[in-house]
Amino acid sequence: IGLGVTSLIEDIVAGIFIIAEHLFDVGDIIVLDGFRGTVLSIGIRSTKIADVGNDVLTVRNSSIGSLVNLTDRQSAAAVIIPLAPEESIDRVEAICKNADWSYMHEKYPRLIGDPLYLGICEITKKGVQNLLIVGGCKEEDKYEIERALLLEYKLLFEKNNIKLGYTGLDEEEEA
Repeated sequence: IGLGVTSLIEDIVAGIFIIAEHLFDVGDIIVLDGFRGTVLSIGIRSTKIADVGNDVLTVRNSSIGSLVNLTDRQSAAAVIIPLAPEESIDRVEAICKNADWSYMHEKYPRLIGDPLYLGICEITKKGVQNLLIVGGCKEEDKYEIERALLLEYKLLFEKNNIKLGYTGLDEEEEA
């Protein structure tokens, strides 16, 4: 009984500190031991977190060690776009850097700043150049902004007759 009461007291004390110190609040997006989700509830004994698939993790408050609260700062939506090997990287970079993104803020009000082309992040064994594009956003808008970036860059590339390549996953399937 003494050991059971000890863990109960540990959970209660930890719960009080979580609430008092505002380490995270209900609605915040956190990463806890590799599990990324939205805080559903903070109780005296436990905290519940749901991921994007509505899988719920219930964790004892006393077992919460290090965590990352993603709600407290601006996040980045990052996408990788494969470019066909025959495309001129100089031409593609010039088009990306000179693109007019002024309409994006009206179309996607959750985008913070303009999309940013960061260059090649990988070259696959078949010569496909993977380009990295990022856009600022709040953590809860990350997936929406990623989809918007993919769409807008695809439209930009179609307009300029830029051919897309295949991802590294496609190469593994062919092997």
